[in-house]
Amino acid sequence: MNVDDQGRFRISELSTRSYRVVAFDRASLGWASPQQVTIQEEAPNEVLITIDTSAGRNVFGRVVDSTGAPVAGARVALSVDIAEFRSPEGSLWNVVGTSLERISDAEGRFEFRNVAPEAHRVEALPPSARWFRGYTFLGGEGSVEDAVVVVAGVCFARIELSEHALEAGATPTDVVAIDGRGLAVDGAPPGLDLRASFQGGRRTGVFAVPDTAKILAVRQLGTVLLEIPVELRAGQLNVIRH
Repeated sequence: MNVDDQGRFRISELSTRSYRVVAFDRASLGWASPQQVTIQEEAPNEVLITIDTSAGRNVFGRVVDSTGAPVAGARVALSVDIAEFRSPEGSLWNVVGTSLERISDAEGRFEFRNVAPEAHRVEALPPSARWFRGYTFLGGEGSVEDAVVVVAGVCFARIELSEHALEAGATPTDVVAIDGRGLAVDGAPPGLDLRASFQGGRRTGVFAVPDTAKILAVRQLGTVLLEIPVELRAGQLNVIRH
């Protein structure tokens, strides 16, 4: 529920038992640790929750494509995880994520001011299906002046394997694109296939690949059989024969 202009809130008709109360500031992504409140019959119950916004930081950055050109009109989300409960050992349970959003300007720039130090992930959703979603993680708790989120361009590819490309008895099932960080690529635009299937043969259908992909990994039920280094070209079908 929302508080009033004095920061007050009222919750009525609660059963007699203990509850956890969590407060969250949408403007700064700041939150207060959960407080346990025990409701007593026919007695007013008051709880004071303090959200510390004095340690807020600024996050400035840019959204660019794989060539470094700015991407305007991207929806940029800065996110933080809110713990509804912390165990005595310090681990988090029932974690909920929430975020603030901005739109990148003509130079691809965005900014978030006085946000919680715990805000750690910046994700950019491009304005069209020409790009994949991109993200980066923020380190430390101080202000960030130059966060860069790269949104890779969309390429299309098809793989054709020869009879001798794999060991005898190997049956490829799918292909996963690996980027320069060694991570499997996700974040394809809606409606585009990201992982291609061999469907029992040696040739895939056409699938979407980011132009930052460095390797196409051919797999059999999750096990990598073959890694194919690639240099993909946007705007055309890349037929990979191996």
